Amino acid sequence: MDKVPTKTFYVLIVDDNEIDCQTYERYLSQDTYMNYDFSLADTVADGLDALSARKPDCILLDYNLPDGDGLEFIKEAIEIYENLPIVMLTGQSNEEVIIQALTSGAMDYISKGRLTRENLCRTVNRVIEKGTLLQQLAQREREKDELIKELKEALARVKKLSGLLPICSCCKKVRDDKGYWNQVEVYIRSRAEVEFSHGICPDCFRELYPDLDPPPSSK
Repeated sequence: MDKVPTKTFYVLIVDDNEIDCQTYERYLSQDTYMNYDFSLADTVADGLDALSARKPDCILLDYNLPDGDGLEFIKEAIEIYENLPIVMLTGQSNEEVIIQALTSGAMDYISKGRLTRENLCRTVNRVIEKGTLLQQLAQREREKDELIKELKEALARVKKLSGLLPICSCCKKVRDDKGYWNQVEVYIRSRAEVEFSHGICPDCFRELYPDLDPPPSSK
């Protein structure tokens, strides 16, 4: 039993050959695993405009375009979005072009002379899955970098309160790095996320008010 598609993927076709574009749409519309909607562009410039307006799930990219080639498109496209699932389509099996496309950022290629419904659907399915995994990994890397940054900041705050701290044996003020003497609570508040609430300890209460019983909170 065929799998019922549950999601629609957006495919940007950058190709100036109208018949080829119609073929890609017809073949992908017959895919039993995925649904697609399409956007067409016939130049590098129009393709980049379409890319800027909406991020595609896959790009079918012709090598030869009226205002440039597919390699130029790839170079600018990956500056807009990382890990773009791009499939380069070439009119002939030119190994040099294929190598340049793959090293520039394309995820796969298809020779137009060997294009079939099966290999187009299979290739598009594969690069979409690969692109999704790469984007998830990139997101995890960003989250990891953010966590490392937060931990370093927390460690820096802790280090501000570590080490030898000069304190007056009489008034209990502490000396900061610039040589100024500060109240303990002022010093700590400026270096940690701490707020103070003032009270009085039992020993001080008895010394200051010997004729009174200390309140419950001071016992």
